[in-house]
Amino acid sequence: FQIVEGTMGFVPESMLTMGRWPELLRAFAGLAGTIQGGGTLPRELKQLVAFVSSTASGCRYCQANCADLLTGGQPEEQKRSRQRRFFQTSAGYLRANPDDGK
Repeated sequence: FQIVEGTMGFVPESMLTMGRWPELLRAFAGLAGTIQGGGTLPRELKQLVAFVSSTASGCRYCQANCADLLTGGQPEEQKRSRQRRFFQTSAGYLRANPDDGK
């Protein structure tokens, strides 16, 4: 988690959850590291693409994290609260928990 925290300034709740399945966390971290670390596109453009992709897929949780990185961050407590709120209103969460959207 040190690399993620150093890059983002916090560890997203999703990564803490993936930590319960170490192989999944390693695979996701490898994918994210390859996307964010390599290539010729500026980091800011990669974050903007991630935000647009999150918006298109309806993942409000990812939107919150991407927006936070694009805007320079917030205090940790506000970040966690916003992450939870966005996650609980995301399309995937609501499909899995239909009664929460009422």
